[in-house]
Amino acid sequence: MDSTRTNNPDDVRSSRLRGWSIAMLGLLALSCIMLPVLAFVFRPPAIHSHEDQISYVLQRQGMTPAKIALGERWPDRVNIQYGTNVYPYGYRFTVLLDDGRQESGWLECAQREAKCTATILPLGFPKTPLPEFSSQQALPIPAWLQPYLRWMSP
Repeated sequence: MDSTRTNNPDDVRSSRLRGWSIAMLGLLALSCIMLPVLAFVFRPPAIHSHEDQISYVLQRQGMTPAKIALGERWPDRVNIQYGTNVYPYGYRFTVLLDDGRQESGWLECAQREAKCTATILPLGFPKTPLPEFSSQQALPIPAWLQPYLRWMSP
């Protein structure tokens, strides 16, 4: 008969408690690693230009722009000394999609570089509101970590 094995209820309870404690600590450690990674992968993109605004709207609809080129601006000179009297202003732009299609559109901003809309009728975007410019900066990422993040990000 083995004397090391006991059926004492206190021993069974303490071993279960120990098992649950180890599992909870493991989950806590895993969440400390995964939450920052998920926050990095799913963070919204930084928008610093009109091209970024148009690209963001197209990508939300499942279209991938290969190139966005801003063309002429109307009025061709915006004199800020006149305040809000010079607005709205707009740009004609061209979008080249990954599938080879090239479509023209019109970007209009109601206030300086804010409250902008894009119209690309052939793609089904009638006066679509664009996201505002963001001031978020890219995180300083060590060089050794960049290949892994490119692999993980969509």
